Amino acid sequence: MDKLLFFPCCYENISIVRYRALLTNYELVTAIVPKGRYLSGKDASAIDGGEHTGFELSDDFEGKVAECDTVLFLEGLSEKYLNSYVKKIEWSQQLGKRVVISEDLNHVLESHGYIFDGIQILTNNHTDHVGYLNRGTTEGIYPIHVPIVSILGLGRHCNKFNIQLELGAYFKQTGYKVLQLGTKKMSELFGFRALPEFLYNNSLSVTDRVLAFNHYVYQLSQTESPDLIIVGYPGGILPIDDLHHNDYGTLPFILSNALQTDIGILSLYYNPGLTEAYFKEFQQCCKYRFNIPVNYFHISNSRYLIDDNNKQLSFLHLKDTNIKEKISTIPDVNLFNTVHKLNSEKIYNTILTELTSNLEFV
Repeated sequence: MDKLLFFPCCYENISIVRYRALLTNYELVTAIVPKGRYLSGKDASAIDGGEHTGFELSDDFEGKVAECDTVLFLEGLSEKYLNSYVKKIEWSQQLGKRVVISEDLNHVLESHGYIFDGIQILTNNHTDHVGYLNRGTTEGIYPIHVPIVSILGLGRHCNKFNIQLELGAYFKQTGYKVLQLGTKKMSELFGFRALPEFLYNNSLSVTDRVLAFNHYVYQLSQTESPDLIIVGYPGGILPIDDLHHNDYGTLPFILSNALQTDIGILSLYYNPGLTEAYFKEFQQCCKYRFNIPVNYFHISNSRYLIDDNNKQLSFLHLKDTNIKEKISTIPDVNLFNTVHKLNSEKIYNTILTELTSNLEFV
């Protein structure tokens, strides 16, 4: 396996550290944080406030790059820091390292005139929607005779990708063949596909995206013969407020119309007002808006804040004591948290029992 260094290590990319054992072709040796953030030398849990990872962060890119074979560059810094990317890419190439850049980051660099030879692009899933509309055969939805687990959330920083990684790994370790489609474009680092790009193409009608995605998943189910399909739903299911609208839940609406979900998991932001009635309201929302039965809830360790003056959205990442208290005070709801490893194994076992008891699950 190639020894991997990646930059930047930030909240958006912390899954690479937390789930480094699930990387398919790499051994993670270094995660680089931007200088000036006072994270160097600290455990990676300092970024998301979660369970100790045993992995130390560094801001010494020039010193650490010599220890790796591959250098991975991902989004995570604003465009005003592009020069930091450029210097690090050039230094990596001078040392003869294999350089991999996410496609979205590469587009940003090229738009500012930075073009690099000899790099590898971590590409998005560019499956062509046209081949999956199959209008000569049917204009409707194909039935998919494989159990489907859908993972939804209220928006960014809900730990949806954590759930996808853990649940997929759990079923694979249990001996089942899993077809998985992930919300993050770096999903292929962990051995499964990202959602196809045509889902994000607003020039396509909702109807075409629904049909294309249904036919795409149907064909994958036919060629790969999985025991289980796990799908991460991008974005949030509802607006947070008038300004932060999550595109009014368009993408979850498209996916939910394309697939018939058997088990739904909804990840919520933490707030002290979580009650059993609150969860039931979201159950009803998912049932009637998306036709998804949600009986499992993830409490994110993130709480969102909206500044009264500039209306900016920010996030606060909470310690495990807050989450433990909330999970313990609502015993009649299936609750768990991945960042602090609270109830995760119990919930995954319960999902397995439900699948083997109630569905055609090989």
